[in-house]
Amino acid sequence: MLIPSRRVRRYVSRLLLGNSFDKVHRVIDLPYGFLGKKHRILLHDPISAVLIASTTSTDEYAFFAGLAYVAVDVICSRNRTLREPLELMARLDSLSSKASRVSKVLTL
Repeated sequence: MLIPSRRVRRYVSRLLLGNSFDKVHRVIDLPYGFLGKKHRILLHDPISAVLIASTTSTDEYAFFAGLAYVAVDVICSRNRTLREPLELMARLDSLSSKASRVSKVLTL
């Protein structure tokens, strides 16, 4: 089973909701620290993800970020042909964002 990266989850949240909700994604993934690859047995269901998102962020769309997290996880874990292009698009988006931040700093 292939698990999508947090970068992909942030990318999808940013595309759908206008915010990466990184803190929401980090909190949902907290069990990884002590469970490793089996961490999805905790906090990776829609109810837990929504509760975490709603308590982690004051943004009104955080609720949807929790649901998107679970949906991306399920879809990408089952479909490698979708996961790989999403990983690439998320990586390119991340590099583009970093380049944009660097150019803003350089023009100051």
